[in-house]
Amino acid sequence: MSKVGDLRYGENPHQSGALYSDGTSIWDKAEWIGGISPSYLNVFDADAAWRLLWDLEAENSCVIVKHANPCGVAVASTMEEAYTRAFECDPLSAFGGIVAIAGEVGESLAEIISQKPKADLIVAEAFDPLAVEILNTKRKSTRLLKLARAKPAKTQLRSLVDAYLVQGPDGIDDSSTWTLVSGDLPDQECMRDLVLAWKVCARTSSNAIVIANGQRAIGIGAGQQNRVDSARIAVSKAGDGARGASAASDAFFPFPDGLETLAAAGVRAVVAPSGSIKDKEIIEAAERLGMIFFHTGQRHFRH
Repeated sequence: MSKVGDLRYGENPHQSGALYSDGTSIWDKAEWIGGISPSYLNVFDADAAWRLLWDLEAENSCVIVKHANPCGVAVASTMEEAYTRAFECDPLSAFGGIVAIAGEVGESLAEIISQKPKADLIVAEAFDPLAVEILNTKRKSTRLLKLARAKPAKTQLRSLVDAYLVQGPDGIDDSSTWTLVSGDLPDQECMRDLVLAWKVCARTSSNAIVIANGQRAIGIGAGQQNRVDSARIAVSKAGDGARGASAASDAFFPFPDGLETLAAAGVRAVVAPSGSIKDKEIIEAAERLGMIFFHTGQRHFRH
């Protein structure tokens, strides 16, 4: 491993920080073209947003991340619409967040972004010169990062006090491997929202519940110690948008309460891993609630 460069500071201002690479990373050729120098968390959060963006496999898509977790995700017919819809998922959390854009940031998109509350960093494959001028003029402290498309994840390394944990990558399973255990096969719109919710959920801190509607992740409950609290947070953020929506859980439901919380808000379809000793009871709850319910073959804990 060799040093790519020093960072403004580490996770906190009193900590030093630097970026290292094995020489094959997209970060080796990252181009910072605006704003103040990046910190440890700017790079960490940008990487989280960039990874999820390309997991979506959609041309016009936008991901907004705050503290390593998505707070807005949208796929749309234009990049301008994708950004606007992603921002509207959770405007309060989007302030000071990381915005990841699929493709180029053009002049019209830059104008829209500059009129919203400040983003700490915008990462994209390219920036039109006029877009750079707009953002550097109206959002002088916002960092602009040009980065190549995310590569498939390699071996993951995490430091302990005096050792390291190593694991393989957490690839996201395809919906063709899911098993329908309650309700009828959903229509294409519902299925697309289930897939979006599942992908976002896989890149959200556990315990995670994600509600999607109209190709937007409108309710994200992240990082709770119990699953029902994550469901409550997701429902609260989704509001009326939960009616007729789809949802995903990163791990199995240990009790029916999480599913019941989603159903009470109007969620009609859910995807979650199997593996609970109460799987039969959970499936019976889904049938009783009239919900479409898929089981997956993989869990996606993230810590």
